[in-house]
Amino acid sequence: MKNIKSIIEILGNNKPRIALIACMHGNERAGLEIFKLLRKRGLKVPVKLIIANQYALKKNKRFLKSDLNRVFPGKKNGNLEEKLAYEITQEIVGMDYVIDLHSCSVESLPFAIVRNKKTLSKAFGTNLKHYVLYPLQKQGGASAIDFANYGIGLELGKHDRKKTIKDGFTAVVKLLRSIELNIQKSKPTGASIFKITGSIYKNKNFKMNSKIVNFSKVKKGEPIAYEKEKTIRAEKEFYPILYGENSYKNILCLKAKEVV
Repeated sequence: MKNIKSIIEILGNNKPRIALIACMHGNERAGLEIFKLLRKRGLKVPVKLIIANQYALKKNKRFLKSDLNRVFPGKKNGNLEEKLAYEITQEIVGMDYVIDLHSCSVESLPFAIVRNKKTLSKAFGTNLKHYVLYPLQKQGGASAIDFANYGIGLELGKHDRKKTIKDGFTAVVKLLRSIELNIQKSKPTGASIFKITGSIYKNKNFKMNSKIVNFSKVKKGEPIAYEKEKTIRAEKEFYPILYGENSYKNILCLKAKEVV
């Protein structure tokens, strides 16, 4: 495959300092629909739109060779996703903001993912109700959001739902407006902040506990999965994030604690 490229478009008249990324994973189309709505709306603040993996998008697959959001800054002569990551890195390095749009396979309220408290204060501009601190050392630093001054991942809800697109569009517009006006936002009323402390791993025989709800506290000793006739129980109290996500082969969910 020659001339491997992401699709890049500039909205607005001046040099953008914000990059919006859609389709980092080819089966997550919500960002693509949000881009369409942004084009119709028009933007005062200039933004660089990046459709990251058009090749996986065409096949409706998460990725073709490697998870694109785990191979940044990429390789000039690597596999398909490594080449894409290399190209995208050239586009986003030096940007003030990288906002990466995602959806998931499970029921979840929309939430923002950031690496640190400095970026958390910027993410409050989305006015979402859930914010997740995912420290760099916990995920490895190979994601697109790790290559800008402020990197924000937005998990917008379940794949292919109108509500996911609607909620995502609203959050993006509010965030762009907040950035444009340089508004210093405090935590939205009623919002909760969580910090990732690790992962709970699974094997192929695990069956989920249908009573577990993302962002709802799981108490110590509560059943979190079942394996044949064995009940797997929580060793400690935690908050589940992306519980049962299909794209995680060996992970049942991320576990977090609430931050006051």
